[in-house]
Amino acid sequence: MNIETFFEGNPEYIEKYNALTDEEKERITEVAKTVEMTVSALFEAAKQAVELYNKIISSCPNKRVVYLALHSKKERVRKKNVRRILKDFQRWSNADKARE
Repeated sequence: MNIETFFEGNPEYIEKYNALTDEEKERITEVAKTVEMTVSALFEAAKQAVELYNKIISSCPNKRVVYLALHSKKERVRKKNVRRILKDFQRWSNADKARE
């Protein structure tokens, strides 16, 4: 990670960073790497959650409810139909578990 590009446009921060000891610079770099890894992991988890959400919605047999959940004018109607889809999915998945 290049600190100069991170603090681009703020030369006072670059001066303060250059005044630090090597040990402090290493700690800052370690924290930056940890934050970068955490953000990328959260981004990947959010991406997978959205994919799962889209698969659940597209698997609903009632296409009218799907349309209303995605394209309704009012948030209340969208929310109600999303909950309806999730409730149906939950019933469907619990029914599969009961058969096993």
